[in-house]
Amino acid sequence: HAAALHAPARLRRIDAEPRAPSARVASMRHSAMRHRVARVEPLRATAATGEWTTWALLSSAGALGLWAEESTQWGAALSSNVVSMVSALLLVNVGALPAESPVYGVVVKKLVPLAVAALLFAADLDRVRREGRKLLLPYSLAALSTVAGTLAAWAVVPLGRELGGGAATIAAALCARHVGGAVNYVAVAEYGGATPSLVAAGIAADNCVVAPFFVALFAWSGSGLERADETSETPTPANNESAAVEGASDANAGVGATDAAQALAGAFAIVAAASLAADALGSPPLLLPLTTLLTVLLATLLPAAGARLAPAGRVVGVTSMQLFVAAIGAGGRFASLARSGAWLFLFSTVQLAVHAGFLGLARRCLKLPKRELAIASNAAVGGPTTAASMATSKGWDDLVLPGLLVGILGYATGTFISIGLMKFLH
Repeated sequence: HAAALHAPARLRRIDAEPRAPSARVASMRHSAMRHRVARVEPLRATAATGEWTTWALLSSAGALGLWAEESTQWGAALSSNVVSMVSALLLVNVGALPAESPVYGVVVKKLVPLAVAALLFAADLDRVRREGRKLLLPYSLAALSTVAGTLAAWAVVPLGRELGGGAATIAAALCARHVGGAVNYVAVAEYGGATPSLVAAGIAADNCVVAPFFVALFAWSGSGLERADETSETPTPANNESAAVEGASDANAGVGATDAAQALAGAFAIVAAASLAADALGSPPLLLPLTTLLTVLLATLLPAAGARLAPAGRVVGVTSMQLFVAAIGAGGRFASLARSGAWLFLFSTVQLAVHAGFLGLARRCLKLPKRELAIASNAAVGGPTTAASMATSKGWDDLVLPGLLVGILGYATGTFISIGLMKFLH
């Protein structure tokens, strides 16, 4: 009877003073809310509109870089790569581009192999041997001096201590950059698994070193009065041919939809064959080296087909590479770029200083003409376009086509030389 009298009071107290939920219940509620958020967030991040916006902004950054280099003095000084990379980095930091996106993976995994194949359609090694013979020895010395400079810089600059496990990869990639060009830098960096921040820092630091190097090289090479007897003031076939083979702006006028479609089909076919070979060998990282090898073999064994595809391939390759540079910039961070970039700037400085000293010693010992060494060095450090441009501006018309061809030789060999060096540094 007493229990019955007190029961309503207990019930009233329970209703009036509800107890706080237990810690276990609160934890379960918090976990459920967290899982609901986790389920919703990826749907927003991977929405189709978000990905298309990312593609639009990346392509805009790439186009801005090309426009700035061709149309403005500041863009030419910085280079299209740096302008595109910094533009994408700024877009990430203001929130317009995501720091991570599946789009970046598509660019790196799909467009980079396509660019490698498209840019190497002109890599006819038999033509290099026949028509670039004049610069084969100077270029070989220039490439060897880059390797020597890389080893010297590796011994002097503590990249391994400052940058960690990716140091050997980025050092070898910079070697590839100064034997061939940007396409080799990207191939070696991707093969070695370098992080986007490290790749971006290497591009930025190297451009800061290469610009003054070219100024010094131009001054060292002389006034342009040292010419071969056969030069003339009229345009030569070499000049016309270099414009047709190299230089995106020159090629644009003669490239139609059919040319672009054929270049894309050829590049995709080569990448597909390289992918099958890499899978058969059980080594997916070999995709880019095998793409390089197959394209060079095609260009050498079927030179007419390679020459026909080269102008459109140049446009496809340059466009794809600009998207890659923008994607790399989007994956970078200002603090990381500043820290890594300072050490890579020092590394590139030592590398090119040894490169220049080695060539100066070769000139004294082998009595090679200064102008040939200058064009060969330009072809190694800057690539075929800058070498042909320097020869034209100096009036060395007989070196325009050889400079172009040994630069293409660098595209064909730089990746393999630098991968071997990476293994050694590791």
